[in-house]
Amino acid sequence: MKWSSLMVMAAVAALLLAGAGPGQAADAALMGTYWRAMEVDGKPVTPLPEKREAHLVLTSEGKRASGSTGCNRFTGTFEQTGDSFKFSDKMAVTKMACPPPINALEMAFLQALRATAAVQVSGNTLTLKDASGKALMSLEACPR
Repeated sequence: MKWSSLMVMAAVAALLLAGAGPGQAADAALMGTYWRAMEVDGKPVTPLPEKREAHLVLTSEGKRASGSTGCNRFTGTFEQTGDSFKFSDKMAVTKMACPPPINALEMAFLQALRATAAVQVSGNTLTLKDASGKALMSLEACPR
C-alpha cells in the first residue's frame, strides 16, 4: 500500500514539474510540430485515401513554414511579433492538378494562410485567426 502512494505522489510531482496538473495537458509546441488540418473555413477536412494530408510545419530556424495543401506542397516564411503572426505573401507552391474536392480544400487552405494575423495553441490544437479573431483553420498536433 505504501508503494502505491509513493508512485501516485511521484506521478503528480512529475506532472506539476512538466507544467500540467492532473487532467490538464501541456500545450503542444508551435515550432517543429506536425500540424494536421482538421477544419478549414468552418468545414471539416477529410483526407482521401492514399492522398497527401493537409498539414503545416513551422520551424524557428529561418522562420520557415512548409507542408501540404492536401494536393500540392508549399514552403515559405512567416513573421511572428508579439501576438501577431503573418505568413509570407510569396509561398512557393507546386502546381499539380488537383481533383475538385481536393482543389477546394487547397484554395481554402492557402486563403487561410494568407489571411492569418494571429495563432493560438491550446492543448494539441493550433488555431489560425484573422485580424478580427475569427478562426480560419484548426490543426491538430500529430506524431510524424
